[in-house]
Amino acid sequence: MNIAFLSNHVFPFHVGGSETVIKNVSECMAANGHNVYVYGCDATDDRIIGGVNISKCNQNNIVDIIKRHEKIIIYSDSFLLFNQVIKLISLLNKNITLFPVGMNASLKDSNIRNNLLRNADKVNFICHDNFYEDAIFLKTNNISFKVIPNGISRNEFNKRKKSIVKKDEYNILCVANTFPKKGHKELLDVCKVVNEKCKINLNICCHETKWQIGRNLQKILQNQSSHMPYNVKWHINLDRSVLIEQFYNNDIFMLCSLKEVAPVCILEAAAASLPWISFDVGNVKSIEGGIVVPYVSKDITGHISPCEKDIEIFADYTNNMINDIALMQKLSDMGSIYADTVDWKNITKIYESYI
Repeated sequence: MNIAFLSNHVFPFHVGGSETVIKNVSECMAANGHNVYVYGCDATDDRIIGGVNISKCNQNNIVDIIKRHEKIIIYSDSFLLFNQVIKLISLLNKNITLFPVGMNASLKDSNIRNNLLRNADKVNFICHDNFYEDAIFLKTNNISFKVIPNGISRNEFNKRKKSIVKKDEYNILCVANTFPKKGHKELLDVCKVVNEKCKINLNICCHETKWQIGRNLQKILQNQSSHMPYNVKWHINLDRSVLIEQFYNNDIFMLCSLKEVAPVCILEAAAASLPWISFDVGNVKSIEGGIVVPYVSKDITGHISPCEKDIEIFADYTNNMINDIALMQKLSDMGSIYADTVDWKNITKIYESYI
């Protein structure tokens, strides 16, 4: 097949969860003999990585892209040219595959929503969970969809973590870029409370974003972390192999993000046999190997509205995990077993059969 992925951001010009998904699926498809192209609004030049052709997409070439490729896969209805693509597939009588990734744009913009609903018969929908907002939207509108989870690469996460033992000091890992609502402030606050009962060190891994708001937030968070009563180390723009080692060198993975769809970082923690803890966001309840923390309330955009009680509960759950070595060992084992079922090679076969 001749396949094109369309997205606002693509690897290596930006590195985050969505870009990781596109990179892995596209490279697996290329390895399976397909001609695969990834077009990103933020791509600055043409490249070939892992057998995948990477190029820029914009208003000037989007029509040619849609006409030229047999299969079109769009990652998120927030794709900048999404409305134009929907109109094109209607004119050209073509089908596309869409990852709604929360259906954020359609839920906010009635123009996008109405265009999508009018052409829903030409769209194959893929959700990462059966109960998230995008799936609920599709069910409400009697639109069928396929649930396909995100995955990991066992070629990357192929080491077995050592048996968990009681320690005097614990290392906590968070992997999340510094975008608003990714929960870094809450992370710092939770760790402050945890540290009152158990000495910890916090390692935060992220990339420097091109978005100025993200850069400014990163500086603010780095300044705040320097005043914490525990050690905080920032690891910025790590090579992939070095980042993976972080999963093996820490004791707990912590995600305090206030809204997610299907966080790849949680899957990666499970794959590294690293016990994880997270707010109840996205599809984390369906992932083995960790603890899901309840919250008090959400705002109208679906983000958790963290309060002091939420921080205390999250810290209590973390301390209880730390104090129960048998539980941590069980979570470690469960995560590794679960990760075996979501290797990207197997996940990609499901994509190929659906599109």
